[in-house]
Amino acid sequence: MLKHPLCYNRNNLAEGVILINILRKYLIGSKIRNIGMKKIKKIVLKTPRDQRYDEILKKVERFELMQIHRLDEEFILTTEIFKFRSSTDHPRDLLGLNGLEFIEVLSEDKSKNEYVCFAKTRWPEDLKIFFKDPEIILCVPIIIDEQSILLSFITDSDKAEIVFEQLKRYGDQVKVISISTVLSPNTDNILQLLTERQREIIFYAVEQGYYEIPRKVNTNDLAKKFDISQSALSEHLRKIERVIINSIFK
Repeated sequence: MLKHPLCYNRNNLAEGVILINILRKYLIGSKIRNIGMKKIKKIVLKTPRDQRYDEILKKVERFELMQIHRLDEEFILTTEIFKFRSSTDHPRDLLGLNGLEFIEVLSEDKSKNEYVCFAKTRWPEDLKIFFKDPEIILCVPIIIDEQSILLSFITDSDKAEIVFEQLKRYGDQVKVISISTVLSPNTDNILQLLTERQREIIFYAVEQGYYEIPRKVNTNDLAKKFDISQSALSEHLRKIERVIINSIFK
């Protein structure tokens, strides 16, 4: 299978985003100590093929999201691999199908009718759950073929119920392929790794909504509070976030 040279494992990034959002909840209620951090799960499901993909699957045998670059309230930007049914078909033929608004070929293997592409797709309304809630993170692998959709996401147990609720329309045809714990950090230990100044900054940033989506304050607002330059404040936040991420993944 073709691999785009810039592809990376997004799972660690997704776990980091989850951690920041749960840490935000924890810090907001930081006066209550000895609160246990929720365990974060990676859940892989298989559902029957959705009829919305009928048109694209007339041309494509199978397509896989290899990398998710960005999600927002309207679009998903991805690197995907498409295996076409015919050598006469091309990724540009998919424009307009299933919300696909932009596609660029990054590499190709014409002997296998396979193309690695960068794509911009507009989400249908009923799938927007995956980016409206910052604690439900869509991740790879996501594979769609004639028979089924393999879907992966990272979240905590409570939020997982929201996703399962959305999939009820498939009844008992939804199969859970795997559920694995991807991290279970001790928040108190993480906070002890920060200096008093760093804790002061991150507590204030969280309270003011810096980690909300969308953000309620920016780095300039935070810098004014601490009477430092915007660049100095940004450097503080980068160091704080690096401590948090490194405490999980190293």
